[in-house]
Amino acid sequence: MRRQPQQKRAKVSVDAIIEAGFISIAKHGILHTTTVHIADIAGISPGTLYQYFSNKEAVYEAMERHFIDDILTMLNAITPELIQMDVRGATTLILNTFTEMLLKEDGRYLKYSRQTMHLLDPHLSNYIKEIEKKLQEVIIQYVMHHPDLMRIRNIPTFSYMVINGGILIILRYLSDPNPSISFEQLIEGLGNMAVSYIASEIQNQQ
Repeated sequence: MRRQPQQKRAKVSVDAIIEAGFISIAKHGILHTTTVHIADIAGISPGTLYQYFSNKEAVYEAMERHFIDDILTMLNAITPELIQMDVRGATTLILNTFTEMLLKEDGRYLKYSRQTMHLLDPHLSNYIKEIEKKLQEVIIQYVMHHPDLMRIRNIPTFSYMVINGGILIILRYLSDPNPSISFEQLIEGLGNMAVSYIASEIQNQQ
């Protein structure tokens, strides 16, 4: 990103460009989207876009940051409720809330995720690590409210499982036009996986 927005009008322009990026990717795909597409959707000239972003890749990076920030905000918002639940309920809450976020605003984030998750983007990889770190913090808070779970040896492993065994599976499920199971069955299965892992960890410590 070239220019940081200092005034309210400038921030509105940046937000409009980021929003237009999501719309353009949904319409044209990540490989075929151009800065002209993004500028047209944002209602600005390409020259105005280049005042804030050097190229479309810079817009994509800002979009990734926006997506991850929304996930982190979502986790912060549900943590007080989550830490009062049992493991199955907490896992279900995380996955259901994440799904709602993906589907809001005409599935903006879902369409974006379909386009980007298969790309080897170093920025996205770093951002996913942020989610893992945040989940570790949430899990630590959860364990503090459930002392019987303090025997879990490897919290980073569990947070990694939640992301790669939960969030990414949901992305794939929602991208499948004809899934073989219901969404409720998927959430139940992922909840069972979390419960089984924790039960195994506790049993191994006895």
